[in-house]
Amino acid sequence: MKIPPELTIESDVDFFFGILSELCSNAVHYSSPPRRIGISYHDDEQYHYVSVKDNGPGMTDEVMQSIFRPFFIGDGFKASRKYGRMGLGLPIAKRLANILGGEIRVSSENTQGSTVTLVLPKNPSCILEPFG
Repeated sequence: MKIPPELTIESDVDFFFGILSELCSNAVHYSSPPRRIGISYHDDEQYHYVSVKDNGPGMTDEVMQSIFRPFFIGDGFKASRKYGRMGLGLPIAKRLANILGGEIRVSSENTQGSTVTLVLPKNPSCILEPFG
């Protein structure tokens, strides 16, 4: 679906950007050459859904259950050494999504890549104001 040009998502811009940055970064790092990353949007009456899909190797159920644990690296230490990763990005992204009243969902098929979806309420209960 094309993203409507008039679309507005009411959220904290820093948190929203941080979450999407992490989801896109993971998609790039875990994709297989030639890297293909897709970003899509859809909504319903209550929620915005922003999805990032990669063409990587996919994840096992065991890995999907663990990716939001601090310091967990999905492919062992291979990616952490290659990309300087610590396994904190997705846990932080999940906490930010929760603060915004949303969540992050993951779906994956072995050898078919993964899709990570940020789900945010259309009527957020919490709008963060800048300090100062």
